[in-house]
This record gives sequence, structure tokens and C-alpha cells, in this order.
Amino acid sequence: MWRNRLPTLFFGFLQLAAKETYSFQPSHYSFVSRGGSVKPIRRIHHEASELSAAFFDQLDQGDSAILDEFQATIPTDTSLTNNPSIPTFEVPEEDSSHHIPWWRYIVPSRLMLPELVAECFGTFILLQLAIGIVVSSVMTNSMEGIFPIAVLTGMAVTTSVSAVSSRCAAHFNPAISWAMCLYRGFGWHKFLPYVTSQLIGATLAALVNYLIFASPIQEFEALNGIVRSSMDGLGSAKAFACYFTKVTTDGAFISETFGAFALSSVVFALTSQKNTQAKGLPIPSVIGSTVALIISIIGPISAASLNPARELGPRLVLWAFGWTSTAFYQLPLYLLAPILGATLGGFFVDHILYSEPSFSTGLVEEEAIVAEV
Repeated sequence: MWRNRLPTLFFGFLQLAAKETYSFQPSHYSFVSRGGSVKPIRRIHHEASELSAAFFDQLDQGDSAILDEFQATIPTDTSLTNNPSIPTFEVPEEDSSHHIPWWRYIVPSRLMLPELVAECFGTFILLQLAIGIVVSSVMTNSMEGIFPIAVLTGMAVTTSVSAVSSRCAAHFNPAISWAMCLYRGFGWHKFLPYVTSQLIGATLAALVNYLIFASPIQEFEALNGIVRSSMDGLGSAKAFACYFTKVTTDGAFISETFGAFALSSVVFALTSQKNTQAKGLPIPSVIGSTVALIISIIGPISAASLNPARELGPRLVLWAFGWTSTAFYQLPLYLLAPILGATLGGFFVDHILYSEPSFSTGLVEEEAIVAEV
């Protein structure tokens, strides 16, 4: 008789196991950045029903019973200042890949809004200053050569990162956010919200600069016989967006890819938990200096955009104010090259320069934790 009950007992056991919230198997541990160091943690397995749309609605409404579990800090190795105390909305890794509603990758949680506002504001400050420097130089002839533009843009980077890095990751650049998601576990559910914030900030920055310099721009175009709706509009559009005229498309692509690679490499190296020499460094100043050096090298070649948001946002403003022929001219190159460069830079630092621990080492640490449990 008991043999006939074996299938029932077996499936009953499976149902009980499926209802367990926690699992203690070695495969259920993962390594994540917490509090400035990479530590192994026990993964939490919620039932699919717990992570339904209604569950995330509870999060949005601030349900105190579950907020504590999902409020975390941005991992230090994904923030441009290695700041371990930035509040954010977090979900365990295995849940984020299987149970987050698809719309959560597009519509952010209410808990993320302060973080996104800070990212938008930081991008706005950076590009309002950086674009304003170029517009002032072109329209009023206030600066000679690339050097002052490079130095002042580097200072703008330092200023903006320092201003908001206690509230957000301070990427200000979709290419950097992309690389952080690829290599540092920044969280794909944050990618589109962050990029949207960056694009809004970039667009507002270009709009403010246009409103400030509207009269000088018109005088500049009248003096030089520029019709902004034609290809001649490049003469004034170059104050807002980046264009290459001295090299081929291949040359400009290599130039922008190299620039983004250099920037991403420095950012990843400075924020790597294995780079002990970076502790205590004024990271915003180092990143600003890096941007200044990159602009000094490739600025005369391809204008050194390095940032897809820095291109797309201002070009939308150009299109809205009459630069119909030149607004999106050469845009694909300035969108793709920075992403490729940032991807290569992040890979080089995390997988070659500061490579991760071997798989065997990870297993030993996991087994030690299981033994303790």
C-alpha cells in the first residue's frame, strides 16, 4: 500500500519545497557589491505571485512591510564616486531577471525618482556648461583653440559629478550606464530610466543654451550668410552638436571609439574595488581631467562627443529650431561609437586589468558559507 503512495508523497514534497522562501544550496549564492566590497550573499527566492504587478504596486505605495527588503544602496563599483550610501530601489538578481514585470524596465518605481531626478539634473548641469562653452566660443569668439574648451569642459564634469553623486550614480552618459549594466550588475531595470533622465537633461541643457544665445546665433548666421535649414547650417549647428569634417567616417568612428574607451577605462579602474590605490582619490577631478585630455587629443578630429545623450538631446533642439538638414547629420556614428568604446573599456578593466576571482575560488568561498549555515 505504501508503495502506491510514493508518487503522491513525492509530488507533495516538491510542492512544499517550491513554497520555501530561502534556499541554502551553494548554487543559490551570488557575489555582489555591498558596502564597498564584493561579498557573497544568500539569494532570496520569492514566489512568482509575490513579485506580481500587484506586489510592485505595493512598493510604489510605500508598503512599509516590504520596503526595507527592497531599499538598498547603489553598488559602489557602479557609482562614479564609489559612494556606498546612495539610496536606490533594488531587487535580488535572480528575481530581476525572471519576475520583474516587463513594464518595470520602462516605468521606474517611485523609489527611484529621487535618484533619476539627480541624474537628470547632473546631466543638465554638465551639458549646460559644456555646450555653453562651445556656443560662447563659436558665436562670440571668446576662446581660441581647443585647449581652453577642453579644460573648462573637464571642470564642468568635475562640478556636475561632485554636485549630485551623493544622490545617484552620476553616469550622465548612456554608454557608461550600458557598460555598468554589462559588467558591474548595475541593473537592467535601471538602464532605460537612467538613459531617459540623461536625455531629458541633455535636451534641456541645449534648449537653455539656445535661449541664452539666440540673438548672437542669428547675428553670426547673418554675418556669415548661413541659412540654417540648408547644409550651410553646419556652420552654426556645430556649436551644439558634434560633426567631423577633417577625416573620413572610418577615421571619426575610430576616434570616438578610442575616446569612449579611454573614458570608460578610467571610470571602471577608479571605481574597481580591486584598485586599492584609488581609495581616497578625488575621483570627480580625475574623471574631469581625463575628459579634458581626451578632448585635447580627438577634439580637432571628431569633436569628442563621447556621449550619445550629449548628441541626441541637442540635435532634437536643433531640429525644433530650424536646422532641418543638419540636425541628424552624422548622428549614427556619435551614438554607436561611444557605446562600443565604453563596452571595450569596461571589458578591459574588469576582465583583463582587474580580472575577477577564478571560478574555483568562488566555489571554495560558497562552500565555506554553506558549512557555516
